[in-house]
Amino acid sequence: MSAAQSYLARGLSPIRLGPKSKKPLGKHDANAITADNAARLIDHGGYNLGLRLGPDHGGLVDFDLDWPEARRLGGLLLDRFARFGREGARGSHYLLRGSDAVASKKFDMPELKGVEGLPDEHAVCVLEVRASGHTMAPPSIHPSGEAVTWERDSALLEDTAKGIYQRAGLLAFLSVVARFYPAQGSRDDFCMALAGALLAAGLSPDEADRCVVRVAEVAGDEEAGKRRKAGQTAAKVEADEAATGIPRVVEMLGLPEAVGKRFRLWLGIAPREDGRTRVVLSENRLHETQDAAEAAMLSAGLPIYQQMGRLVRAVRLDEPEGEDGGAIVRQEGALVVRDVQPHSLRDLMTRVANFVKVVETKEGTEDKPVGPPVSMALAYIQRVREGGGRLPVLRGIVECPTLRPDGTILSEDGYDRATGLILDTGGATFDPVPGEPTRADAMSALDKLKWVLAGFPFVDDASRSVALSAMLTAVCRRSLRTAPMHGFTAPTRGTGKSLLTDSVAMMAMGRPATVLNQTSDGDGEEERKRLMSILMQGDPVVVIDNIDRPMSGARMCSILTQETWQDRLLGGNDQGHVSTRTLWLANGNNLEFREDMSRRAILCTMDAGMENPEERPFDVDLKVEVPRRRGALVPAALTVLRAFVVAGRPGLDRLTPFGSFEDWSDLVRGALVWCGEADPCDTRAEVAAVDSVREELSSLIEAWEDLIGVGVVVTAGELVRRAGEEAATRPGGDGLMLALDAACPRGASPKTVGWYLKKVKGRVIRGRRIVAVGREDNMLAYRLEVVGG
Repeated sequence: MSAAQSYLARGLSPIRLGPKSKKPLGKHDANAITADNAARLIDHGGYNLGLRLGPDHGGLVDFDLDWPEARRLGGLLLDRFARFGREGARGSHYLLRGSDAVASKKFDMPELKGVEGLPDEHAVCVLEVRASGHTMAPPSIHPSGEAVTWERDSALLEDTAKGIYQRAGLLAFLSVVARFYPAQGSRDDFCMALAGALLAAGLSPDEADRCVVRVAEVAGDEEAGKRRKAGQTAAKVEADEAATGIPRVVEMLGLPEAVGKRFRLWLGIAPREDGRTRVVLSENRLHETQDAAEAAMLSAGLPIYQQMGRLVRAVRLDEPEGEDGGAIVRQEGALVVRDVQPHSLRDLMTRVANFVKVVETKEGTEDKPVGPPVSMALAYIQRVREGGGRLPVLRGIVECPTLRPDGTILSEDGYDRATGLILDTGGATFDPVPGEPTRADAMSALDKLKWVLAGFPFVDDASRSVALSAMLTAVCRRSLRTAPMHGFTAPTRGTGKSLLTDSVAMMAMGRPATVLNQTSDGDGEEERKRLMSILMQGDPVVVIDNIDRPMSGARMCSILTQETWQDRLLGGNDQGHVSTRTLWLANGNNLEFREDMSRRAILCTMDAGMENPEERPFDVDLKVEVPRRRGALVPAALTVLRAFVVAGRPGLDRLTPFGSFEDWSDLVRGALVWCGEADPCDTRAEVAAVDSVREELSSLIEAWEDLIGVGVVVTAGELVRRAGEEAATRPGGDGLMLALDAACPRGASPKTVGWYLKKVKGRVIRGRRIVAVGREDNMLAYRLEVVGG
């Protein structure tokens, strides 16, 4: 009765509890004790007393210490507050008033479930700050039968909510540390880490030392007084030296790694910075999440890029790779462009972004780490596909220094924003390129390149110029909108065609080029897939090897003369664009370019003049020496080009235009001619001479003019009939029929001849051409005409 009246006098709210119970008999309000009902409620029956908690009841707050370590350490942080307990749990409760709103909060550690050494009672709950409901107060009888009594019945002091939580968090932390305190032999190092954690929590060195020593005492450390380490740790921090802290504490306590996060939360230490950007994951505002993730990738310089609607990155192969049954072969170490797949994108994103969901807690909100879903990765890839990405644009990959379109040299590894190129030298080193080289410098540099070509049996200087052009083009191809195919031919195998194309690639890339075999379906589906694969992966130099049939095909013609190529992407029906800035080399015995391919190629012809040219020795092993000397060869090639640019590109007005290949002609071709070399385009006459389609058309035009005449209009059927009649009636009059049969291998009929004439109409041969004309009977007809006549 007197205790209840005392509580009322102190502005508290006592409540009647059941005998030997922590609970009231019924609702709280029915058991609330006032000055008027105190005698009636508690003057009989052996009832217990409780005190109501919270802002409506004097702001009363109860520190309920569950672990024995917390009770033994309580005096360190709560000693000035009122305290009560019972025989089996001395110092288990501390009372104070909250000067502002305080919410109840448990300081428990579910991460410890299953860990050996936990208390039998309240296993993972170390202590609790209680600011609602009620607490059993003296004088009462605990359900265990022990008397609950005051140990310090002092005036109730105040503290802020922040101060209360700080005390509780520090006490909970120290209690766990004391319970799992390490064995002898590592305690000095442990206390150093413990001091580091306490300093990180904002304690002064003296405060940290007091805590460390008291923990050691509670843990039974006989050398507790020697564990003052905060001064040493503080000195390390001041000197910017590494100091141990929470991670080391958790490790030496033998607790799960996740405990570290709980410790930081209790101590008010900000989450450990790992350099990642915080990104809030919201399915409802996915665009904002994607924007933030993209910004994190941009800020971190993540090596992924967008390329014509694809999300890509550069990959270096760690083993040789063959595609399409060996039809495409890449060497080990090849640098290629690969699409970033959704799961890979998730992995890359989490390296630079800390994805979190904001969740509600009793104390407000907190971040819950999460992984970005695959759907988000797919959505971002789709964003790039539709042109909405902001990642750097990749124009191509190079493996040696190169010439930018403005004539400057790109020599620093990494992504070059000026060109959109990635330079990855793979650790190779290259001599510097002079900033203002002269023509004499260019001539001297050209001699270094000619050293590579010294053992090859070129039939003329123009053929050697084609080889030099291949070497120069290989180091600047990414800066040229288009470049002609470079063909290498000889009458017999073993002359060195493959070695020469390999030497060009080894100079530019340090290894042989990607090899593409000639397809059996001509310009069909198989060819389409292989060309798309090559261009999607960005191979800088590609060799079409050992060609044994005439080179032709509309797709390759388009690739050679267009900056980009559009076709169906592999593995689907979506259309995609790819860059065509690849150097195409072709080699074969008696190589022939047919139809439109014949105006898209230059040709290097070699002839050793012997039956077995493969037995002819080279003075050096180019497969060894070219990779070894590429550090000098590449700068030599760039010096030639750079000198020509510095000189103002003189002499271009004297060159015969080479339509569709203006960039190449104005740089590579122009530089060679400026240095006194033969014009590589002089070989185009040889390309045309071995064009069997041209020969067939030339024979047909000659026979047409002899038999039909110029200006006479005939249909395909009439042409076949006249040719047949002439062959049957006049000795030696089979010239036109022979020409038609040669042009139409399946036999000359009105249908096949009509198809052929549609294909060759308008092509000028020796000042003549076949043109289509309409007749009054709507029949498609043709006539031979003199160009300009």
